Amino acid sequence: MDEEEYELFHKLLTYISRRESVTVFACQFSSFVRWPDLNALFERLGLFWRVGSYTKMDVTVTNAVDDLDFSALTETINYPKALFLDEVPWEESVYVPTLQYRSKVTMATFGAVEVGGRIGYVGDVNPSEAITKLVVAMCLPKTTVQPAAEPRVAIPSVSSCFS
Repeated sequence: MDEEEYELFHKLLTYISRRESVTVFACQFSSFVRWPDLNALFERLGLFWRVGSYTKMDVTVTNAVDDLDFSALTETINYPKALFLDEVPWEESVYVPTLQYRSKVTMATFGAVEVGGRIGYVGDVNPSEAITKLVVAMCLPKTTVQPAAEPRVAIPSVSSCFS
């Protein structure tokens, strides 16, 4: 997301604009991205997601996302250290805080973007079997999206993500 990586970032935005694409931001990503940059990226992709808090709390799987195969996922993850997101619609939430089950806070989310493809986000920063299963489920969604005849909106410019 750094300006010196403009070319790589532009290629990522071009890939995301493909209707059949799946992009997952996971692993150490949430530890290194600047939070205002992440909010700007979500906004440019037409997502309402916003950076929440970097904390630890038990999370429970929702079974709310139509495209994910939840059968392979761990039902509860105990006390993951993660960058949680706020303002995530229920139907895009994958793991939510156990004690705040119906809130708009989530550690992991998966949704469609205005510019074409689907985006996954996993805020847990520590490797584990549960997180590996989650990332694989996001990379291999249950349904295949048919390519669109034309993009719905123009690809956002890279410079607008850094302003």
